[in-house]
Amino acid sequence: MGNGLRIMIVEDDAVIGEGLHVQLRKLGHTPLPPVRNLDRAHHLLDHNPIDVVMLDIHLQRGESGIDLAHHLDAERHIPYIYLTAYSDDRTLKEVAETHPSGYLVKPFRRAELKAALTLVAARKSTSKPTASRPFQPTMKLRKPEKEAAHIFINVGGEWERLDIRDIRHLKSDRVYTEIHTVEGVRVTRKPLGELADEMAEHGILRIHRSQAVNTAFVTRLETEQVHLGQEVFTVSRTYRRILKEAVTQRRN
Repeated sequence: MGNGLRIMIVEDDAVIGEGLHVQLRKLGHTPLPPVRNLDRAHHLLDHNPIDVVMLDIHLQRGESGIDLAHHLDAERHIPYIYLTAYSDDRTLKEVAETHPSGYLVKPFRRAELKAALTLVAARKSTSKPTASRPFQPTMKLRKPEKEAAHIFINVGGEWERLDIRDIRHLKSDRVYTEIHTVEGVRVTRKPLGELADEMAEHGILRIHRSQAVNTAFVTRLETEQVHLGQEVFTVSRTYRRILKEAVTQRRN
């Protein structure tokens, strides 16, 4: 699928939005950071090429994704897929007045998400250029804003957002994982291996079965040890080559 579809996520639930972002990347697509309201959605549309929109119907501040759907139909000609926990008659009647490329009822399965996007991709590859006048934003286009990569973790029943660039290292403590950041330590039940896999492309690499480090903070690398300032960690033989290549590449 190459880089897949470039996808905008409009979802006011931060946890659901982040989970969808992860799933889309696993399916080979390129999702933008989730947005939670219509103002931010319009901003991204003005400043980024979008192939498809994943659109929640009921947004914060009483906003409706259906309003954005009408705009996408009339001005943008960008396909969109509704995401909603509602399938009542009133919602379906409002949806029927728009032209979505799909409708997923939460909680939906990964297979359903994949199927919906596969149909959009197929239609995109066979569609003819539209004769309609392309939308022109009234403001001068600026370079797209680049948001820092981040993750959401459950800490004591509350979801917290952590910027990956602030994470120094991870340590597994039986059923918990300690996340050591520049500001302190967070503890979550999410397994270290799962966390490290999610953040590997951002420089978080395992050095041991129970530890991982952010290569951006590495100050010295030896055969069996890695230094993060005054902190020294043992590197297991299994991970030495990968860590060395990542640190060397970052320095070059």
